[in-house]
Amino acid sequence: MPQTAPPPPATDRQAVVICCDSGHLPFAAATFHSLARMTPHRGFDLILCTTDGITLPPVLDRLGVRLLHIEAPPGLAELKSTRLPANAYLRLWLPDRLLGQYDRLLYLDTDIFVQGGDLSALLAADLGPHPVGAVLERPLWGKPRYHAKDFKALNLPRAPYFNSGVLLIDVARWVEGDVLSRCLAVAERHQDKLHYHDQSLLNIALYEDWAELSPLWNWQWVGHRVLFEPLADPYILHLYGPNKPWHDPGGAIPARIKAEYRLFLSEHFPDAPADYGPERARLAPEAGLARLLWRHVRTARGLRRYLARFPGNLTAG
Repeated sequence: MPQTAPPPPATDRQAVVICCDSGHLPFAAATFHSLARMTPHRGFDLILCTTDGITLPPVLDRLGVRLLHIEAPPGLAELKSTRLPANAYLRLWLPDRLLGQYDRLLYLDTDIFVQGGDLSALLAADLGPHPVGAVLERPLWGKPRYHAKDFKALNLPRAPYFNSGVLLIDVARWVEGDVLSRCLAVAERHQDKLHYHDQSLLNIALYEDWAELSPLWNWQWVGHRVLFEPLADPYILHLYGPNKPWHDPGGAIPARIKAEYRLFLSEHFPDAPADYGPERARLAPEAGLARLLWRHVRTARGLRRYLARFPGNLTAG
């Protein structure tokens, strides 16, 4: 195990964790802020994990966030990284590091916006015998026969494939199942064939061994399906892809989300790089609007069937 600073004192047996470097600290802070606003009487800890020499900013200190410094683990530098910061891989080491302090961890990416939901209920969700609960990758929501690129690359049969931006982790099962070593073994053998960094490693290592969560807990926002989000009213919005609330020159991200980030970052991180683009989303020309509406009509039935699989809005029924 990598050497670390003394662990933050655990006040609960559950925690929400974000891993980031110093460059993504403002955006991790925005995620924590959105979460804390929705859970003022929370029964879980908040942890920021990093290998960088970060000092906890006052806004996170006031929210009760605990800072966990981890020395870069052996092998971290060898893991594939393009636009993904290396600190994002720290999620793979967290359960082993926090075993004995926490029973459950909820890992969040730094492009997450929490806008509702009972996170305590999520943290207590039944995962069956599995070490992880997660949400399907967006293309599979209405296409259950979709064959994920990573599975194709390794000649694995079609199977559910999850997005790793929100992970509900059963710490004991993760450690007992040696998930970290399995992920590193996948990287050593197949990394050059895979597409999505830590997500690829986790999906191969946990092939058909994870519990499926409702998409309301990781609503992967895409510009060509914008109308479904306000109708479904998801709890956690995942603004994945190249457009971010702090970098949206084309005006794709919902204006209400960008307004939240603009307000928070200008107050607490005024030097953070940002390009918010137009204040309001641009209305597409008639032809583009017609195509947008048709995409929604064409995929609505599949999405309805998918959502119906989660009658309690937690795990699949």
